[in-house]
Amino acid sequence: MQEIYDVLDKNGHKIGATKTRGDIFKKDEYMGVVNVLVYAEGDFLVTKRHPNKPYGNYYEITGGGILAGEDALKAAKRELKEEVGIETDNLILLGEATDYHFYVYTYLVILAKKPAITLQEKETVAYKWLNKDAFIKKIHQDNFLYFVQERLDAYQDEIESLIKEAK
Repeated sequence: MQEIYDVLDKNGHKIGATKTRGDIFKKDEYMGVVNVLVYAEGDFLVTKRHPNKPYGNYYEITGGGILAGEDALKAAKRELKEEVGIETDNLILLGEATDYHFYVYTYLVILAKKPAITLQEKETVAYKWLNKDAFIKKIHQDNFLYFVQERLDAYQDEIESLIKEAK
């Protein structure tokens, strides 16, 4: 099935056009994507990309494209369920940013207990739960997606604050 995406402007608003996976986005056109950072019992969840995907075998957090007709929250919930098998309504928007031709929504999920993880075939091949120090070290290694690392760094203070509030 071909994935179809709404084309967004630099403010994240739909412009009334769609593109399919692999299409080129012109200047001032953006594809909506979500990133979801999961935190439970003092640890952060990272996943390893399937070797056949772009950036194969790199680590990242859960995420993906916002399909045509979806909003960011619905896409974040879908990606979380598809990629790691987590179902929750407990998503907190950390922020929005543009990056190349992507309009990125980054979410945080704080769970009381670590859920069972079910990896999506052809998307993810492994996962790790990492404490804060190991997580910060991991996101700054060469085998972690640099563009996700930059967003996580930008939201670090807010992430720490929200986790303290949840305790």
